[in-house]
Amino acid sequence: MSASSENTAGSVLPELLENIEQDLFTRLNIGIICFDEYDQIFYSNTAVQDMTGLTAEELMMKRSDDFLFSDNKEQDYFSEFILSSEGMWEKEKSRTFKIIDSKGNLRYLTCEVFSLDGTTGSGRKMCLLRDDTIRTVCANESSFDGNDLKASHLPFVSFLWRGDDVWSVEYVSENISQFGYSPDEFVSGNLAYADIVHPDHLDSVKDSVEKCMGNHFSKEYMIRTADGEKRWVLERSYAVRDNGNDITHFHGAILDISERKEFEHEMELMNLQESALSRLGEKALSCSNISALMDYTLKLIADTLGIKYSLIMEVLEDGNFLLRYGYGLSEWCIGSALVEKDTGSPAGYTALTGIPLIIEDLHKEERFFVPRYLHEHGIVSSATVIIGERGNMYGVLCVHSDKRRIFNEHDINFLQSAANILAETIKLRDSFTSLELYRNLINQSSDYIMVLNAITKKFIYVSDRIFDDLGYSRSEVLEKDVFNSGCIIAGCNIQKLVGDVAEHGHLVMESELLRKDGSSFPAEISFSFVENEGITYIVLIGRDITEKKKAGMFLRESETKMRAIFDNASDLICLFDTEGRILEVNRAMKDILGMQEHEFTTLNVAELLEPEIRPQVPDIIAETMEKEIVTIELEILKKDGSSVPLEVKLQMMEFNGKKRMFAIGRDISERRVLESAIREHAQQLEYSNEVKDMFADITSHDLLGSVSLIEGFAGYLEEMETDEEKKHLLENVVSSTAKLKKTIDSASLFARLNYASDMTTEVLDLQQIYYSALERLLLKANDDGINIELNSPMQCNALVNPIIEEVFYNLLSNAIKYSPRGGRVNVEILNEGDKWRISVSDEGPGIPEDYKEKIFDRFQRVGTSRVSGQGLGLTISRMALKCHGEELFVSDNGAGQGSTFWFTVPMADR
Repeated sequence: MSASSENTAGSVLPELLENIEQDLFTRLNIGIICFDEYDQIFYSNTAVQDMTGLTAEELMMKRSDDFLFSDNKEQDYFSEFILSSEGMWEKEKSRTFKIIDSKGNLRYLTCEVFSLDGTTGSGRKMCLLRDDTIRTVCANESSFDGNDLKASHLPFVSFLWRGDDVWSVEYVSENISQFGYSPDEFVSGNLAYADIVHPDHLDSVKDSVEKCMGNHFSKEYMIRTADGEKRWVLERSYAVRDNGNDITHFHGAILDISERKEFEHEMELMNLQESALSRLGEKALSCSNISALMDYTLKLIADTLGIKYSLIMEVLEDGNFLLRYGYGLSEWCIGSALVEKDTGSPAGYTALTGIPLIIEDLHKEERFFVPRYLHEHGIVSSATVIIGERGNMYGVLCVHSDKRRIFNEHDINFLQSAANILAETIKLRDSFTSLELYRNLINQSSDYIMVLNAITKKFIYVSDRIFDDLGYSRSEVLEKDVFNSGCIIAGCNIQKLVGDVAEHGHLVMESELLRKDGSSFPAEISFSFVENEGITYIVLIGRDITEKKKAGMFLRESETKMRAIFDNASDLICLFDTEGRILEVNRAMKDILGMQEHEFTTLNVAELLEPEIRPQVPDIIAETMEKEIVTIELEILKKDGSSVPLEVKLQMMEFNGKKRMFAIGRDISERRVLESAIREHAQQLEYSNEVKDMFADITSHDLLGSVSLIEGFAGYLEEMETDEEKKHLLENVVSSTAKLKKTIDSASLFARLNYASDMTTEVLDLQQIYYSALERLLLKANDDGINIELNSPMQCNALVNPIIEEVFYNLLSNAIKYSPRGGRVNVEILNEGDKWRISVSDEGPGIPEDYKEKIFDRFQRVGTSRVSGQGLGLTISRMALKCHGEELFVSDNGAGQGSTFWFTVPMADR
């Protein structure tokens, strides 16, 4: 079935733009900024505020060179880009700029500029912005230079986690600290990403990850901070796949949206309260039974605020209060419980002061006497407002909760509004027949109400709003002739209108209301005849439509802007119905696919897709109708048979009773190439590491075997030899082979540590590790007369890998080597809160300042003439500590008094 006449640029899109939500581009994360011919901003949408942190008022009149750029160079590039943009009919390339938003966060914004005047250079410009921060950072295109910027300035936390069952983390940015965690907790394997997802949302997040068919997914869910606090986050992650197209990793980001969620929740509560007040107002106008209205009000308030109890205390003639109406309370107290009138009770205090009263905890309240019925119902928190005015009061409205509750300003405003409605209703009941009441109701209206005698054509009544807004006195209005052209109503023939009203009974028209100073404003005026006690009146009700006119003008301007965006956007845009019939496409889609507009009129959107995707189109449309906005990746076919990869955002919208699909597609060819390059590079690195490990293992095994054989034969020959000169030579051979074995062991250990990314830890006593290392060095220490002293607690449980013994051994060995004969080595293990601090101090010659970093490099030593060794001990020690997420430090004990090496390790739970 071919597309109908709806498929025209002149009819479908204007209808779409008139009915589309004004914040569509905000919902699609597209910012809009308009510059006038003087290069000053005169319009920006909400999406721009979300990206920059600046409101429309703060951006107003700013120039293109006065933005939040990270440096002057970026500022100059942006200004040059704005001023040199081509006409809106020219295809324009986009550029990405780096800014610092008002909160100090780094963002990458991609910008496209179009001329609104169809000219190049000066003139009005429209700038489209999208936030590409996550894409840029995850694609490793970001740079932190020139302004001392760090990843912690990003508005989100960056992650790289494996696609296993618990999402083990291989990298996380330092600003994970905003949730109370450190990167080491994740990278070390102590925490996986699944550990911090809130249990209520974990299955939903896993389901989204498992159903990730494209290269990325987005989801909102809750996580738990290190303190157990709940936080809402928005995650957007990109999938990394292997050669088999299986997902191995996800590289993405999470953004804290707790404030937005809290604001949305607050707005929902406010809307709920406004809806409740609206229902209460309608009930008050239609209900003649005041008791039924009171019961309805109390239930409505309790349901709206989510509390258990609500009640109304009526003030009696003696000034005391009677619990007249109650919801949730025991029946025995309703109609019988009394409260005294003085300020010693919450009701009395509120009545005498007229000020709303909030009590957070009645158990701690010392200002008031708490009535018995409140104690018996276990009341904890309460709020009280007055019904009526202090001089003409009906009573007080109270709400109570049996759980601790802090009633906020919105809650009090809601209660006071409900109380005001009740007060007005009570007044209506007592004086509804009074003409003054009708006048009060009319004067409170925002409309301009005028009543004329149909015979004399003279005003007999006008509302106070006429005097307040138009500037006339009562006598000036009552003396006016409504048929005079200079009367209050201008621009219409009143004589003809009265005849039309007499014929049709009612008429509404647009005209103008004249002020006394000669100015005017547009108004919608309704004319009708009303008969009362045999007298006919003409009732005119005028309503100011200035804002309505402005809104209409803004809508027409918006339509023009949206048409420009639709026709000139670099993204592909397609409008189609729920059956897939194409209704309209933009210029970019026609150009990229190489097709003319009439060629689309007979096509179904499925025909533009790869054959294997076409059967999924009905399911995709159904999902979009359910979720309203869906993002997918797919291949679209050109006229020549080639394909283009796209990221497509689909939105369902409804206007004039018809559902339509609005699709925006973005070419992701470059991203596909980048992802392929990243995968290839990762594979090359993995292969290189495997070859290195294999070489190190083979070399270590073969060398140790040969050296052990030499050592064994040399030792045997030494025992058999009687010639002292030869025996001395054999002793040197045995000693050299022992040193060679130690060098090979050290090199092998260094190689293993270099790739120990998944090192496991366990609870070990540092004191026992110290003694184990010392036992291996006692012979050397005794030979040199070195005195080794330990200062530590009895139990030093730490969360470490057994490799930590090599750190103790190397530091002790160096201290013994470099200490003078008969010297002393001090070892301390100190408690520093959640960590142990281990230090080893010697009395050697010390380390020159320019060597303090070099000594940690391989084969670097100080004073090699006297001391044996290969220069690997400190390198191995630092590498072992880095695998624990720690560092090795060195400091001087004083001039000529030796050095102190120290490090920290995590303390285990006691």
